[in-house]
Order: sequence, then structure tokens, then C-alpha cells
Amino acid sequence: MALSFCTRATTTGIAAVRHFTTIKNVLTAPNEAALRAWATANKAAAVRAVSPPPTHSAVLPRHLESLDAYLAARGWDVGAAPEARALASQALTYPLTIARHAAALGLGETATVAVVGARGEASLPSSGWAELLLAAPDVRRWRLHFVGPEVRPDRRGAGGVVARRGPRSLAITAAKSMVETVADLRRPADDDDDVSDGAPDAVVLFNPGYGHHSLKPGWAAALDAVAASRAPALFTAHSAADLDRDLAALDARGRGHAFLAAPALNPFRSRKVLADPEDRSHLTCANYAAYVLRS
Repeated sequence: MALSFCTRATTTGIAAVRHFTTIKNVLTAPNEAALRAWATANKAAAVRAVSPPPTHSAVLPRHLESLDAYLAARGWDVGAAPEARALASQALTYPLTIARHAAALGLGETATVAVVGARGEASLPSSGWAELLLAAPDVRRWRLHFVGPEVRPDRRGAGGVVARRGPRSLAITAAKSMVETVADLRRPADDDDDVSDGAPDAVVLFNPGYGHHSLKPGWAAALDAVAASRAPALFTAHSAADLDRDLAALDARGRGHAFLAAPALNPFRSRKVLADPEDRSHLTCANYAAYVLRS
């Protein structure tokens, strides 16, 4: 099946990213080695930076605009050290990126979201993912299903877990599996299953890098399955170059891009910098840019 996400082409989103972002957005952040050294020397501060505070009584802003605004509204005091802010951003980047794009994805009170090709995000503690219940204002009962060959077996693989914040709930399941068909995107049924039949209402691909020459073959079937699901899809990229490469790969498959949210710098990107192992001058961070495609 050919990828059929979109019906029209545009480069406006890419140009916008290039226009208002510069490499200093990445370069000024602490790198992995610096974070490790700081966390070792400041253990208490490091733990505090990644530990969600008790649920704040204040109403969070309906429109998520920045990491700092979220931390302030949430009552999450990470201190002044940039390393602490970077650690907090790494823990929050995945749930807050989904929350920011919930409207573009058409997600309401009840929803099932499949995270395809999940890696580190599948290991994020449930307390971290529970930030979705606070950051997405309309959520009541959501199901989050991680699927991919790099998903590590854990408690979520045997029946899943449920995070709760007051009347809101987030059920989390995971499957260590390749995604080759639409059926692979479906989450397992549970005993309290009145949300959906397991088919995703939206699909998320965090930093897939599907345009990279060594990753293209492995992503072909999964991208076809995502397109065939007819669900809107949130994609992120770990640098501006990665974004350009991924969108060019979609073009090469003979399609344009119908954006529900055009590519843009993600205010909830991680502030932890990583160097590309194939090119140390190519600096990256998780969820640097994000966009939503209509299937």
C-alpha cells in the first residue's frame, strides 16, 4: 500500500522552522555528559527536577505555550540550574508534546493513542505520563499504547497500568512488536473497555528518523500501516536537518503534506543535547520540531 497521508504539498512549515529557529536553540543546552556530571554532584536537585510535585490546585493554562510557563503553573520548582531544567524537560517532553497537539489530533475526553516505534518514552514512569491528565484540558479517559521492536518488557506488558488524577484516568499498555499492519496498532482489550475497540484515534511517532538512509527500509511497512489506519499522526524530529530529511522522504514516496499542524519548533523539546554518532557536529534533542499530518 502506498503512503497516502496527504493530498497537497507545501514547504511553508519547513521555511517557518528555518526562519525563526537557530542552532543556538540546541547548542546552549547541556549535553548528556554535562547532565550526568551535574546529576552525580547534585543528586537531591536532580531527583527533584524529575519528580512531579503534588497535583497543583491552580488551573493550568488551556494553551500550552512554553516549558517555563508549564512548570510555573504546575508549581514545579526545578531551581535555577540549566541542568535541572534540562532534566525536567527530558521527562516532560513526551507527554507535553502530545498534550500541545491534542486539538490538532482531534482528541477529546476519551481517546486511544498508539505510539509507534516507541523506545525510551515507553520506559517513562507512569507518574510522568500522568502529566497528560493535567496538561490536556479535555481528557477524561485516555488509553496510551506503546508498540515497537525496542519496547522493553515491563509491568505494562502484562495487563498495563492505570494512572489517575482525580476523575481522570490514563491506561498504559505496551507491546514489543514490529508494526506492519493496522492490526499491530490496536491496543489489547481490558476489563473496563468502554472507550473504543482498540483502534487508535491518533498515532504518534517520536523522532522516527524515517528519512535517514539506514532507517528507511525498516519504516516502510510501519508508515503504510499508520496511513492505512486513517488516524491523524503526530511526528517529531530531533533537529531541523532531521525534519527536512523526513519530509523529503515522504515527498519521494510520491505524496505532498496535508498538515493539521505545520512543522514548527516544539516549545516542549528536550533541553538535553545529543551528538549524532555518525556526525558529531550534528547536534540533536528529543522532539526538537513537531507536526501533525492528516491521513
